[in-house]
Amino acid sequence: MSNSLSPTISVGFVALLLIAACASLGPEGAALSLRAEGLRRMDLPAGEGIQWDYVLIIQNPNRRSATLTQQALTLAWDNVYLSAQIDQTRHEIPAHGSIRLPKSTVFRRGDFQAGGPSQPGRPPSAPQRTEGMWVYWQLLGQHESVGSFLLNLDFFPDRGR
Repeated sequence: MSNSLSPTISVGFVALLLIAACASLGPEGAALSLRAEGLRRMDLPAGEGIQWDYVLIIQNPNRRSATLTQQALTLAWDNVYLSAQIDQTRHEIPAHGSIRLPKSTVFRRGDFQAGGPSQPGRPPSAPQRTEGMWVYWQLLGQHESVGSFLLNLDFFPDRGR
């Protein structure tokens, strides 16, 4: 009877080892994550605007490395949107690792003001409230030898403090 159980136990043990080995490598298609930390506010001189400093953190749970290739930033203040600033970049994100990207986002009053009474934008006399400020990041990249990824993060800086 011990001979008939031996192959079953061996096959079960080998299967358990294979599952554990694959799990330790991490899933190949697991999604990267993006978050912002360390948000700090700095008022610009003469009421020109506000600068927000923070760190974007990208985590890669995959067993393959990834490369960040493009970043786009869109800002809005009181529902006035600026065109996205798109930059080519190159940051390697190691397998089972993360990277930290320090960022400074500046909301200049003049960039969001209306050019005249009937034009879109914030009135020149609008208060410098931070509640209506919105930051939107979109990051594009590629996994090593696999496919592309797209990460999105949006937040209201004044609510994150």
